[in-house]
Amino acid sequence: MLETLLAIGKAISQGRDPWEDIIVPPKADDKDGKLRLYQLGIVFDLDQQQVRVEPAHLGAFSHRFEALKPLGALKIKGGNNKSLYPCVDAKKLEQLAKTLFGKDGAEQGEMLEKIHSAYPELAETPLVKVLAAIKPLERAFGAWFPQNDKGKYALDQVTERLSLEKSGRLVMIYAMVKWAVEGIDLQPLAQVEGFSELVERDFLKKTASSGAKEVSQKARLCYVTGDMAGDVAVAEFGDRYNLNKVFVQTTQNYATGFDKQAYSKNYQISAEVQTLLDRGSAHVLAHYKTRIAGLDHVIIPQVRGHESDIVDFSELDSLKAKSDLLFRVPALNQMAEELEDAEPQLMWINFVGIESDGNYFKVNSLIKDVPSFHFQRLLKTTYQSHRLFMPWLGDRRFNLNTVYGAIPIRKDQKQNAALSLFAAILEQRQVSFRELMRHFVHLILCHRYGRYKAWANIYDPQKEDYFDFLAKDAVFRYLAFIHTLRQLDQLKDHPFMHTEPTSAQSFAESQEAFFAQLGYTEPQKALFHLGRALNRTAFAQGDKGNKKRVLEKVNYNGMDAKALLRLHNDLFEKAKQYDIVDKVSWDLAAFSRYFQPQGWDMNPQEALFFLLSGYTYRIKKNSVEADDSSSVE
Repeated sequence: MLETLLAIGKAISQGRDPWEDIIVPPKADDKDGKLRLYQLGIVFDLDQQQVRVEPAHLGAFSHRFEALKPLGALKIKGGNNKSLYPCVDAKKLEQLAKTLFGKDGAEQGEMLEKIHSAYPELAETPLVKVLAAIKPLERAFGAWFPQNDKGKYALDQVTERLSLEKSGRLVMIYAMVKWAVEGIDLQPLAQVEGFSELVERDFLKKTASSGAKEVSQKARLCYVTGDMAGDVAVAEFGDRYNLNKVFVQTTQNYATGFDKQAYSKNYQISAEVQTLLDRGSAHVLAHYKTRIAGLDHVIIPQVRGHESDIVDFSELDSLKAKSDLLFRVPALNQMAEELEDAEPQLMWINFVGIESDGNYFKVNSLIKDVPSFHFQRLLKTTYQSHRLFMPWLGDRRFNLNTVYGAIPIRKDQKQNAALSLFAAILEQRQVSFRELMRHFVHLILCHRYGRYKAWANIYDPQKEDYFDFLAKDAVFRYLAFIHTLRQLDQLKDHPFMHTEPTSAQSFAESQEAFFAQLGYTEPQKALFHLGRALNRTAFAQGDKGNKKRVLEKVNYNGMDAKALLRLHNDLFEKAKQYDIVDKVSWDLAAFSRYFQPQGWDMNPQEALFFLLSGYTYRIKKNSVEADDSSSVE
């Protein structure tokens, strides 16, 4: 993975402005896409000794680097670093106040303090004069932006003065200076002479004097490139939101076999390589992140060794789009067209699960060495399942995100069963059919008895008498998933057959195609027909106002042979009671024909699944197949 990050870092560094590493736009909100975003320049008029907020300096906000650099929208440093920020997120105006005025009672602002303490060679620049002249305007600044008890600056007075519309939001504020005496005619503070030099020293770590002699260092081996360099040192990544920190500090990294006592000798890299790895990480986190089983993952393709310097970003973008198509809810226009792309050139793909709140960064899962041809096949196979099961699941694309919503994950457990399943599929390992049935039973019990508070990812419809539709959705999500796994030859311990049914009985055309497509065995057909009889009986009860009480005859933990026979007998008695014997007799007879109690060895959980596949068969999204029986339609 380091090779990939290094390759991406090299690719994006060609012709790159070094400031791109340190210029960061304000953090966006989810609703910002629907709002009009603004930036505001606060005028520090040193001629009139005033602080002014004027509509003339309110403009449209731009995320573009070319627009942010002239305003000095620098990345905020953590820890005890001094504030050197002439342009800030509107929600972090205290950073601008500390930059210009320092903390309460300070004699000077933190930018001026930093120059005097660390960069005295900048003491005669116009920037120092401007900062000293701005300090007396602290009270005037506070009149525009009053502080609350927590030291936060309120924007209410300013937004009222600017008459921002309801659909507008102020996202960025920057300092402007007017000082005609010094030849400064209303320009951003970041453009005052001396600021760029300060940034290059403090953020970009350039030497104070280009004429100074560099201290020669003994050439040492860079771990990542294998080259000798004179600026090699132990790998230290300062940014907390950085993939490279994971590789150094956790157990899932490239340094697990290193001697901890000799770490500085083992994991040492050159300064240039560290910069490139930082850039590669930032680019991957910004552009190649997807969500698998409810967790953030970054997509890191493995770059061939002999092509380690070649990165095709169009190919990476296509991989990101396809990953979202497989793992997330896709956009409506993302359907079959993505499947027609040429086979990807990458050899294999890694999905690294990450967790971070900006203060820490760690890996919580690793799906590795996924062959690109298998990934492409999985994408196409899920789409084929989508087309096959669309009448039951609707137009929303079937993919692994659909499956995630049907694999119950307990709120009090760290283990993510859905993620384990997806990792097995991507890494071409077998998935147990019986394990799927256990998950299915948990899901049905949740829907039947409303146990939604126990599960973190199961949707609560908050509707009464909605079980039939929830059961239908559960059954056909699992059928689509099972069909996908069978096509990939990744389902083990399953009872399905790959041959066409040989029964001479006459089924409805749709049922016959259904059995043939999914390879139902005779025991599975028996349960399907019992489920059809259960459906008709339940709705006959419902029509009489009895709320489908026959459903209480089903054991939702699983049905063994004795329980199935009892249910058959109960349904026959109920059919006579509700005068629907003619509507259930065919299905009950079909159950008796296919059901063999002697030697019955089907797992009770599997039996429940196939029973409900019959019960929910005719609850469809788009089309309804008419017959002469009562049903949920």
